[in-house]
Amino acid sequence: MSIYFSTITVLEDKIVKVTEIRVTIPLYNHGDEIIFNSTNPELIYLFIHESSLRQGSNNMDQWDDILLDICINEKNIKKNDVLRFENWNIYGASYSVVKDVPCKPKEAEIFRFNQLEYLDEKKRGAKDYRYQEYQTIKILHKSTQHRSIKDGIKN
Repeated sequence: MSIYFSTITVLEDKIVKVTEIRVTIPLYNHGDEIIFNSTNPELIYLFIHESSLRQGSNNMDQWDDILLDICINEKNIKKNDVLRFENWNIYGASYSVVKDVPCKPKEAEIFRFNQLEYLDEKKRGAKDYRYQEYQTIKILHKSTQHRSIKDGIKN
């Protein structure tokens, strides 16, 4: 398993790697919204797999908490928009693809294989396959970061 968040999906009948998204978060009671662009692979992954991740988490609030945590730390969000976090309708957050690139043939082949495996799991009643993948990547990613920090201190 990769320690990176895959941003590969199907758009307009082509398998592509999403490199940038525009996130829109509506605000409660204001008729306003927060909009920012992101190249964060984790955030892109979360939106691409939102439905499966929501179904696989233990409760619906978990998705909101994960998304909130990532968005408030996003480098492209305005600081004053972060201060309005209590009015965010995070459940209504959406995205649109700003930039994508075609996948290499091998990447597309691996994507097809993995998606068919996930489909098979879903047909057998599994709902948490994508959420388990997300949690595993988070753990592996943190482990790699800690190792890099320790390696940097030793040098």
